[in-house]
Amino acid sequence: MSTFTSDDALIVTGLVHRPELNNRAARVLNLPRRHDGRIAVEIFVGTEKVWIKPQNLQGPIPDVAAMCRPPYDAMPVEDRTEVGMLFFSKEPGMGRVQATAFPPTSVKYNMAKPPIRRQTLEEVMGVDVCKGLSPDFPSATAARIVAYILKMVNYITPGPAADYSVHDNRQWCEVRDRVIVMLESGNDVGAVVAVLHAEFLAKSVPAPAPAPAPARETTQSRGLSQMQMFAHETSIKQDLVYECSRCGAHRPLGYRCCGRYCGTGGETLVERRNVHAHPDADEDEVADFLAAALARA
Repeated sequence: MSTFTSDDALIVTGLVHRPELNNRAARVLNLPRRHDGRIAVEIFVGTEKVWIKPQNLQGPIPDVAAMCRPPYDAMPVEDRTEVGMLFFSKEPGMGRVQATAFPPTSVKYNMAKPPIRRQTLEEVMGVDVCKGLSPDFPSATAARIVAYILKMVNYITPGPAADYSVHDNRQWCEVRDRVIVMLESGNDVGAVVAVLHAEFLAKSVPAPAPAPAPARETTQSRGLSQMQMFAHETSIKQDLVYECSRCGAHRPLGYRCCGRYCGTGGETLVERRNVHAHPDADEDEVADFLAAALARA
């Protein structure tokens, strides 16, 4: 019978009904086994909690170096990174694998928060070692972060500092430790730069604007629509208009004339005059007449 303890890191294998969980890293939860022997685990990436048979769990993963060997090397890079972060963050005495499993970090990596400054003219014109770290993303600001941690440069520029918030001590430690874990997990430098760059781009994509709320049809808008339909049927199609009670001009329904809206005061429909022959025809009446002529054509 497999013996696992709380917080053990494992790899999921051999699932038939949930194949998408195969080769994913999981952490044992501090819960008793189910009546059928299944073990409660939490998938590292996505934090889904599932019950899995012991025969479908391999582990525990002994250390970071083991993730470069079968069967743990089948895990996706993000899973190996999360497991490495678990190992790296453990305090002495809290687990079987400690951060001291890494090579002496004070010798191999820059641990202190980096100085931030702009490049000098000579540095701009010279060879930029950061551009060679990731051929796919030569201009990624993540390259300078990784280059500093690897002691290839002794400072970073304001751009990477802002992108990864390294002004903040806690944020710097998180970025630094994540890079070190990925490197110690067997990932090449270019892959580490690519992962950081992809995560930065994902966070930089603005959230889609919410869809506008559908317009609510009010009583007023319904009345206006009905008035427009009636005006089209009468004034345009049938040449029937309303005579203004004040000036006698012929106006379509809803036309404002002499301070009133024609057709809304009890006026009767009359036949439209030939606006071309009428001396008092204004531009709106001419336009209505032409529209009526086109509608009949």
